[in-house]
Amino acid sequence: MLQREYRDSKGANVALLRSLAISLITKGSVKTTEARAKKAKRFVENLISKAKGDNLAARRYVLAELGGNREVSSALFSRVTPLFKGRASGFTRVIRIGRRRGDAALLVKLELVESFKKKKEVVSEEKQVEKTKEVEKVEKKAKPKKNE
Repeated sequence: MLQREYRDSKGANVALLRSLAISLITKGSVKTTEARAKKAKRFVENLISKAKGDNLAARRYVLAELGGNREVSSALFSRVTPLFKGRASGFTRVIRIGRRRGDAALLVKLELVESFKKKKEVVSEEKQVEKTKEVEKVEKKAKPKKNE
């Protein structure tokens, strides 16, 4: 299979993929060129599928692929993989956002399909609904009854 190379050396290619993967795992999305996103998508999807089998070998593999970055590795296992329990593949998506002004390179947004940020928003909305219901109950009880 023909592999695309973006830099002069293999080390630079690996560093680029690691950097994009770390940004994607920590932030949930990353803006980059289309060619880089295609390469990073394959790399990140492989990491997530390995991380779903939460065992020592998977943890060591992910840690090695991320260059020994323990914080990002633990974030992958604790925050990202629980989002994709029912999904076998297709963890990321590429959305085209336009062309770059300087060289007209096609820019895309590479993001996780199930974002942990969205999950936080849903949880906070549910808490807000619960609070309003509690406030309404308290207001009903405190409302004075009219004597007829």
